[in-house]
Amino acid sequence: MKVTVAGKERSEELCAGFPSRMAEMAAHPTAPYKVGPEQGRLPASALWLATAANEREFLDRLISISRTGVGVGAIDFYIPRKPGLAGAAMAAIRRMFWKLLKFQQDEFAFHQTAVNMQLVSIIELLREEHRRDIARLEAKQAGETRSPGEKTA
Repeated sequence: MKVTVAGKERSEELCAGFPSRMAEMAAHPTAPYKVGPEQGRLPASALWLATAANEREFLDRLISISRTGVGVGAIDFYIPRKPGLAGAAMAAIRRMFWKLLKFQQDEFAFHQTAVNMQLVSIIELLREEHRRDIARLEAKQAGETRSPGEKTA
């Protein structure tokens, strides 16, 4: 990767601090949640879907991800500020606006979470009904393939 600033190539100087800066950002309390079993926060991730052995396992994992991801919420986040008195004043104004708007944001998030939960529940119910239908049809097919003189157990 090349980083050019004001027409001068400064990759070595600027990229040297990337790993430490990325670690610092990941450790920040408002960093985005990491998803996956190895992080221990959520049981699944989209990459987890790619390792599914078959379609049934893929669908089970997809529903699991959908169940853990239904919640919508408004979390506090770091508000960047410019240096100096003007930067501090603007950051304070932004924080005040965020506090005023957070109530409405929480209302919308609550309703969206309720809708998401209902949709995932409907999908789970349809999946279970589909499984029961398949089991019933397999049992019916197994019954038809028996010879006429064979007794059922």
